[in-house]
Amino acid sequence: MTFSTVITCILFLCTTGWAQYVLEDDYTSDGNFFDQFSFFNAADPTHGFVDYVDKDTAQQSGFIKTQGNQYHMGVGNATTANGMPSVRITSNKSYNSGLVILDLEHMPANACGTWPAFWMVGPDWPSNGEIGKSQNIGSTARRLTSADIIEGVNDQITNAMTLHTGPDCSITNTADMLGSVKGTNCDVKASPDNAGCQITTINQQTYGPGFNDNKGGVYATQWTSSSIQIFFFPRGSIPSDITDGSPNPSSWGKPLANFQGGCDISKSFQDLQIVFDITFCGDWAGGSAWSQSSCATHGTCQTYVQTNAANFDDVFWTVNSLKVYQSNGASESSSSVSAYSATSAYSVSSVVSTGPPYSANASKTIPTYPTEGPTTASAVPVPVYSAPSSAETSTSSKQSHWHHHWTKTAHAMPRAAEPTVGAIRDADGTLFDLEASEHERLHAAHETQSLDPEAATQHKAESERGARKSAQRMARHLRQHKRHGSGRL
Repeated sequence: MTFSTVITCILFLCTTGWAQYVLEDDYTSDGNFFDQFSFFNAADPTHGFVDYVDKDTAQQSGFIKTQGNQYHMGVGNATTANGMPSVRITSNKSYNSGLVILDLEHMPANACGTWPAFWMVGPDWPSNGEIGKSQNIGSTARRLTSADIIEGVNDQITNAMTLHTGPDCSITNTADMLGSVKGTNCDVKASPDNAGCQITTINQQTYGPGFNDNKGGVYATQWTSSSIQIFFFPRGSIPSDITDGSPNPSSWGKPLANFQGGCDISKSFQDLQIVFDITFCGDWAGGSAWSQSSCATHGTCQTYVQTNAANFDDVFWTVNSLKVYQSNGASESSSSVSAYSATSAYSVSSVVSTGPPYSANASKTIPTYPTEGPTTASAVPVPVYSAPSSAETSTSSKQSHWHHHWTKTAHAMPRAAEPTVGAIRDADGTLFDLEASEHERLHAAHETQSLDPEAATQHKAESERGARKSAQRMARHLRQHKRHGSGRL
């Protein structure tokens, strides 16, 4: 494959092996966000000190409103006999799989007494799963089968993500995520307090003041038959494929949470609906979490909310967009090269790195985030490609590995101060020549494997010299096009 062929393929969005998701529902496209949800106005199943109101009351009281392309959900400033006026909305539509992408600019502040959540819940909990909130079924407090995507209480400063199910569902503590497992048994009856299987993070941009001070970010939940993965991207580090409406999770790096292992996801999670809510106190925020937080110095949770009802102005959701995608049946590869477009006769726009949203040592330190844009200064921007991790690229056949990925073998070349045109960069900074054909790559791989160490070293050195010459030829070719003002590459 020549360099020009590679450019042509990328420009016309060749999709062989790419993750394929198609938009199913865009809740924010037509300005009718709230029409696609039902308003819950019964007693809070989690025993919260809250007065959930219907849609008309919420609109008249200003608890919900549309501001431009944003959708606001907040609370009152004085309590009623039942508690703090608030909203809890549930999507009219349910799902059995998908990629749920929520762009939030603001989430409810981490104030004492608060318990906000963005979650998904099944109709027959715990049989049909939850990515979400504690419920009361019969005489015991427990959760509908659900999944908490965003959840926290009181003065919490980082996100907690949890699954709550029926029996025979557990997760594996794997290194294939950025968060930390706090519980592996998802069964609501496995512990007295319905802890579920929870994954936490130390990234303070995922929740509360750290999230809001950065103008929020994107939570993307990929729900398949084998796992439920939750990704988080802070504002300024949102992948371009998300903003372009063509999400490709295989290029996002490790998820914040990865729920998989001893659980039949398809059986445990069925007909889930999307939920936003803000409750106060209740079984968790007003229970053990209250006594274990700094909020306990204020007396009881209910007393605090009653006497400080006018101080919850920062307790609200601001939604920029909510979209649900479904797989179109195409298989996802473990890596992909982001598409880019020609911006002139002789230049190619650089693409944002598709590496992890924050550092791999997130379990030890507060993660750091890359900036968007080119990572190197060059007269001609170079598209950056983040190679897959060792776990992603492990296959039973080295030939298959070489066939499916751009890898550093005979055509690898040392990192240069000024990258040449037609090169892609591995995660460790190594540059690769795109002109070498796939056939040459496979041939070089097999030859290198069969040579003794000394011969392999010599073979590699010769190949690197050939790669440099090839890249130089491409650079000259591009400069000639620039001089002559050619309208094509």
